[in-house]
Amino acid sequence: MRHPMMIAAALCGALALSACTSPFQKNRTVFDGRSYKSKLDVSKDDPAAVMASVGATSETLAGAREAVRHRATTHCIKQYGSSDIVWDISPDAEEPNIVNGNLVVKGRCLGW
Repeated sequence: MRHPMMIAAALCGALALSACTSPFQKNRTVFDGRSYKSKLDVSKDDPAAVMASVGATSETLAGAREAVRHRATTHCIKQYGSSDIVWDISPDAEEPNIVNGNLVVKGRCLGW
């Protein structure tokens, strides 16, 4: 009889821990085994225009590119139902747009 109780206790503990840690993961995406905190700026006058940024170094550039793309794409899907973005400053640019240690991209969501 102890065995089922131990399993139930372990499941309750895991559930409690997952609920406690989830708020700390807001605006974070994991790529290449690293967690990236992202920021999204959207104009109130033109919500289709997006600017997204994540911290990046030369060692983390590949993951940063994917994390910043993910943040912008998620916004476009939620707001416009499409993952299509026309990039003004692309995450795939040969020379990445690094500003104060952050990879910064700009684009426009293509909607319905």
